[in-house]
Amino acid sequence: GEPEDAESMAPPLTVHLGRRHVSFLRTGEGCGVLVDSSRLHRRLEESARRARQLEEGIDALPEAFVLYDDNDRLLIANPRYAQLYPTIADLVRPGVSFGRIAAAGVERGQFLFEERGDAWLRRRIDFHRQGVGFFEQRLADGRWIQLSERRTQPGGIASIRADITLLREREAALQEAKLSAEQTSRSMSRCTSARWSRWRGTSAASGSRSRARRFQSSGSAKCGRRRSGDWCSSSQPRSPPRSQASRWRTWLRLP
Repeated sequence: GEPEDAESMAPPLTVHLGRRHVSFLRTGEGCGVLVDSSRLHRRLEESARRARQLEEGIDALPEAFVLYDDNDRLLIANPRYAQLYPTIADLVRPGVSFGRIAAAGVERGQFLFEERGDAWLRRRIDFHRQGVGFFEQRLADGRWIQLSERRTQPGGIASIRADITLLREREAALQEAKLSAEQTSRSMSRCTSARWSRWRGTSAASGSRSRARRFQSSGSAKCGRRRSGDWCSSSQPRSPPRSQASRWRTWLRLP
């Protein structure tokens, strides 16, 4: 009985007849049937070719890509993913749960965070379970990673991770330049205000001196002029006014 069972369980023999694939299925001792499996074989080859193309495309991405199934176990991850997280690269393999990978990253010091490790881990797992949005991670080597996660239709989670260290450095440089420009602007404003105040004070003093000089010049000119026997009160006391007849006699030179 055992030899017959072993023979019946033997894999079918497949032969190639031109472009056809023919399989021989043993049905009994010394007998069997021939099955044309060409269509099935072509479909399998096409599926394998598309799977290779998909895998090659994922591996060529500059960002890290990882896919978890509906049980939150890793299905596929490209090489870039292991490069971003070298301390947990040994866990990046199919079947490992996300919780185990995230916990190992915290335990091995893969990430830097200001809060407690268990609090950060809970926040990270909650975000992962939501399956939507963006999350930033700071690695122990100083790099910044931005990840986005989306839930797939079967219930799994697809995630892309990108290195945004250069973007962070540019933002920090711009912020520093902005603060420096604001400080320079405030210093220039104070300097301009001080100069304006000094100029106004100097101008007011100069104007007072100029007005005084004009007043003195005007007074001297008035004192130098005589009007028909009128004398400037600032130089000599004013003489009493003469009568009209006296002025006519002076003009006609009469005794």
